[in-house]
Amino acid sequence: MGRTKTISGGGGTNSPSSSDSNPASNTAQKSETRIKDLLKELYTLIHNVQDERAKGEHNLTNISKTHERMQQEQRVTPYYKTKLKGLYKTAMQDAEVEAELLRKALDKISEIKSIREQRRIADSDRPKPIMRRGVLMSMLQQNASTLPLWVSKPGEK
Repeated sequence: MGRTKTISGGGGTNSPSSSDSNPASNTAQKSETRIKDLLKELYTLIHNVQDERAKGEHNLTNISKTHERMQQEQRVTPYYKTKLKGLYKTAMQDAEVEAELLRKALDKISEIKSIREQRRIADSDRPKPIMRRGVLMSMLQQNASTLPLWVSKPGEK
């Protein structure tokens, strides 16, 4: 009933292609692809963090072993001082690299959340429903537990 035949005799509608028909669906598809790309980047960042953590773990075990040796001897020699300084310096560098990767991952997470929020706002043309206090509190609690942690850079307040 709703279909019309084309001149060539094939069945179907005379509507334009689905990609041109609804601009809202185009933006939804674009946001979905952007989210997928960001999730792939986040995945690689998380693996990079794990690799950095594995590299830094060796250094931390060396620090703890050196401390145990110092406690067994019950004195601090210049050899242990210089060794610990070097170990602490490399551990700090490893931690800074790891922290930078974590900041990048947190930025990706916040970017994904903002894209999802923009899409949710764009999709809801209807008026917002009235929510009760308990529902609002549970939403607040859920959002608070998933908010990304703000991590300052060294020297930043």
